[in-house]
Amino acid sequence: MLNIPASDARHLHLLLADAASGTPRQWWHLEIAARLPKGACSLRGRLLGRLLRRFGPGWLLPWLTMPGLLPYRFDATAPLAQRARFGALLALCLIAGLLGLGSLNASRQLVLILWALLGAAYFGAHASWQARQVVDALRAQHAAKASELAPSEAALGLASLLVAAGRDFAHAQAEASELAAAPDSISAEQLDALGLRAPPYSQARRQGWRCAFAHLGAVAAVGWGCWAISGYGQLLPAVLGLLLVHFVLSGHQPGWWRATLRPLLQAAACLGLAWVLAWLY
Repeated sequence: MLNIPASDARHLHLLLADAASGTPRQWWHLEIAARLPKGACSLRGRLLGRLLRRFGPGWLLPWLTMPGLLPYRFDATAPLAQRARFGALLALCLIAGLLGLGSLNASRQLVLILWALLGAAYFGAHASWQARQVVDALRAQHAAKASELAPSEAALGLASLLVAAGRDFAHAQAEASELAAAPDSISAEQLDALGLRAPPYSQARRQGWRCAFAHLGAVAAVGWGCWAISGYGQLLPAVLGLLLVHFVLSGHQPGWWRATLRPLLQAAACLGLAWVLAWLY
């Protein structure tokens, strides 16, 4: 993430206002820019401005840290964490089951590679499709709200848009002033009332890539021992890898390790079932 100084942020907000001409987001960016200090734009700021004009806000803004970008954000970390945990769980169960069946190490490596690649392709595409449905709904809501409000050229700033959204004039003026001074304090209800929530489609594609790489990372964390250790010793790095995945995803929560007990029991069950099958056949 790039931290943007105030003078560069003012320059970028003015560019975003031009790009959002005719929509409620035009006044959003103009009022934020009006409260940022004037100053010479740095070389990096001018370069970011050119990239913004060339590629649009979808790819660039998620990597920038500056006030006022919440309308472009699209956060859907829950599916990502869920898919990473499932990828790690199945990788551990595959290792345990194949060890119990007495498979060759090369076979375990091949199965893990296939699970990593095919799982990443499927989960990435599915996450991208799901995210696109959410983005479609948000953009449709944005368009409907924008049609209800006065055109940005006819409005007198955020206060006018808030009045059109149902606020009384005095409250709208105070609310608009607070939002322009601290734009990241805007609530979901205010985003909806102003018709600002309309993330670009590239955010949906980015969500798909994030899920794909999360799956690959989870499988790699669990399965790397198949390339470094032989035999049942592969279970130790696999278990440690599962713990690492859960720690990265939910280590900030107390008792996070309890969520790993069930996957460990499932892997033990796969190992035991594989032993029974190997004994029977």
